[in-house]
Amino acid sequence: MALFNKIAYRYDQWYQTPRGSCIDAIQKKLVWDMAEVTAGERVLDLGCGTGNYTLELARYGCVTTGIDLSAGMLAAAKSKADAANCKIDWIEADFLKLPFASATFDFVLSVTAFEFVADPRAALLEAMRVLKPGGRVVIGVLARDSAWGDLYRKEARDNPDSVFAAARLYSAGELRELFPDCRCIKGGLFVPPGPPEIEVVEAMALENMGQLQYNNSNGQIGNPGFLVARWDKPFDKI
Repeated sequence: MALFNKIAYRYDQWYQTPRGSCIDAIQKKLVWDMAEVTAGERVLDLGCGTGNYTLELARYGCVTTGIDLSAGMLAAAKSKADAANCKIDWIEADFLKLPFASATFDFVLSVTAFEFVADPRAALLEAMRVLKPGGRVVIGVLARDSAWGDLYRKEARDNPDSVFAAARLYSAGELRELFPDCRCIKGGLFVPPGPPEIEVVEAMALENMGQLQYNNSNGQIGNPGFLVARWDKPFDKI
């Protein structure tokens, strides 16, 4: 994707700001809690970008592969992995035509990438194909019905060249309908988009309350900015 090539080397800069670091920590906790990763597993990160999650998986002891359509993003990811001495396979490929045999991976992850896939259901079917029986797919997406969703839509309106101009944001129902038998959906990111900046302690208190209300009410209370879903592949499926 040419648009992502242009922003590859400044993509991580936001995560180095106080707010960006806080948001990253919130999203990662939701993802890792849902993923239940075990060291030694063979893992595929779909839409790995600059390797934000891929490197953590490798450091944890997983046999890790990162897939992305953007050569620029992959170059940035490889540079970071080399500097950290992390062994990761980086492959430029399409979600809809993964270059792997069926039942290859124990775990397939995708975070903030399905927003940019032309056929998300077909992409999820392909992810399930390369998943081993008993494995799981975890997908994290930007939520449409939230203050963050409003911000992304405004950015898309104000700047046609923004990556969000091509993004599809999701409701929990739409995410669940991508594939039958979704095991679970959790929501988070109740910290509002800035400005003004808020203290980390205040932000986490707000986040914890929002997650508690939303996830304990089966999504009936609150509007999270980030959704995480999990699908498990039955043991009797190839």
